[in-house]
Amino acid sequence: MKDHSSHDVVLLCVECHRTSNIRDQAVRERLAQLCGAPLAASQNHVKYTEDADCRKIRSAARALLQKSRKHVLPEERRRQLENILLQHYPEQDEVTEELLEEAANIQVVFDNPDYECHGQKVVEYYLQREGGLLQLEQLWREHFLTSMKPRYMPQLWSVKHNEERLRVRINEGRISEEDIKLIGLSRWL
Repeated sequence: MKDHSSHDVVLLCVECHRTSNIRDQAVRERLAQLCGAPLAASQNHVKYTEDADCRKIRSAARALLQKSRKHVLPEERRRQLENILLQHYPEQDEVTEELLEEAANIQVVFDNPDYECHGQKVVEYYLQREGGLLQLEQLWREHFLTSMKPRYMPQLWSVKHNEERLRVRINEGRISEEDIKLIGLSRWL
């Protein structure tokens, strides 16, 4: 199977596109339940996390770099910001220009090790079942037909387009047994 197919490209007006997206969300939510693939709704389902302490350190360093150069930072506030930096860099006795530059560029956004991609989990779920990815593909196509009720589809458009195409390739011996199982067509072996 391809990762894209012009067979599934259908032109929609702006209003129909909006409607389709809204209706597609219901399918995504059903798939989330069925496949144990939550949509990004909690902290564990965001790809990146931000470290609040690192953000505070970076902010302090940037304030010191910018405001100190303009001489608009009150002495007490400058000491507070320097203390934030020195707490994070205990090996430093004083705040230097190099330390400020390093802290001003500290990384604040990190990969979330608990992140699980919704789409990847859905694909993995279908890969483990008879019907495989073809079943998922057909589910989406059927959803489009029932939810949008298109009136002007191309004459050769079919919910089972890839299944028909792959059946020919299998009969010609052009697909490996491993790929046949992956696609979900092992019943044809």
